[in-house]
Amino acid sequence: MSIIGMILPTVLLCGLYLSCTKRSCTMLKLPAIPSCEKFFNWKSTGYVFGWFIFQMVLSAIPLGKVVTGPVLADGKARQHCLNGLFQFAISMATIGGLVFYGKLPFKYLTVNYLSLITAAAIYSFIVSIVVYFASRNASPKEPSNGFFSDFMKGRAASPRIGNFDIKMYAFKTGAVSWAAYNVCLLVREMSNGKDLTKTNPGFLLLVAFQIWYALDLLVFEESLLYTATLSKDKMGYFAFDMMFGITPFYGTLQTRYLVSHPVALPWYCFVIPIMLHVVGFYIYRTSLMQKFLFRKDFKKASELGVKSIPTKCGRNLLVDGFWGSLRHPNYTGDFMMNVSWGIICGVTHLLPWVAPIALFALLIQMATADDKGCSEKYGASWDEYRERVKYKFIPYII
Repeated sequence: MSIIGMILPTVLLCGLYLSCTKRSCTMLKLPAIPSCEKFFNWKSTGYVFGWFIFQMVLSAIPLGKVVTGPVLADGKARQHCLNGLFQFAISMATIGGLVFYGKLPFKYLTVNYLSLITAAAIYSFIVSIVVYFASRNASPKEPSNGFFSDFMKGRAASPRIGNFDIKMYAFKTGAVSWAAYNVCLLVREMSNGKDLTKTNPGFLLLVAFQIWYALDLLVFEESLLYTATLSKDKMGYFAFDMMFGITPFYGTLQTRYLVSHPVALPWYCFVIPIMLHVVGFYIYRTSLMQKFLFRKDFKKASELGVKSIPTKCGRNLLVDGFWGSLRHPNYTGDFMMNVSWGIICGVTHLLPWVAPIALFALLIQMATADDKGCSEKYGASWDEYRERVKYKFIPYII
């Protein structure tokens, strides 16, 4: 791992943005590189740092249900305040107030994309430094893999400073920022005096779907505590840059595309993406809740007749509901929703399809790695599980 690996996600994100402008949209040639001032300025840095610090304050306010999460690798279960909806509501209300009083710099925020990305990467770097030193002094201490690996990949799965949960702060801030940037794009379009219901209905639909997706993560905040991402994955620069930089800016590449290249389709052409998104969301959310309820209270699930396979580790494998048909049904639903977003953007250009294509490759990699890890951990029980549930996330294919 090198410095190149550290800056590569930011470089690729900037490259995707530069590859599609109002004048041209192609990924078949290198984009024109703008001047250095486009990549950094103090004003953008101030906006980004101010927004993320504002989110930190909101995330730290103890308004919401307090729950005990799953037992982590260190043998401890930590308490969490479920205030994601509060954070989202106050953030949207603040944006609404700024719009009402004419103080939201939406034009600046939607034009100075490159400098905002750079500022988010710098913020991620600073947070990663803080978390690195905090994890060194944490008790019990996590094993070290060397400075650079600890910094980039993380050393602790649940880094905290006092009672402040840095991982949940980053995760919730990524979701809120994604929704907020979509709102800024929407306000900018509305300020141009366009009738979006006629000129760009696909843009409205896509914004609604992506805000729905981000809001869902906050509504079901407790269930996410039991996912591998939040209970096992360590937090380093890669993870923080994903939350603070990639999620809000990469996540809005499709909506930005529809601003510059509106797709003029009759209403009935949106039926397929709407159905795909709704069905995908149902599979995604239902499967996550099935796994959450099973992991949170296995005894109650057993009493209700939920089917599972016992393992030598004492942790049963769920083979009921969607999990009795696919090993990762949540991946299936997530992929279906991402495909629906691509369909809304049409098939004229590749850029809107980068997200679903990249997600597909990532899900295959994650499913394969999970299969290998579970085989080593559960042994014969996992072999039995694979016999009963043959496909990873696409029936009869994968």
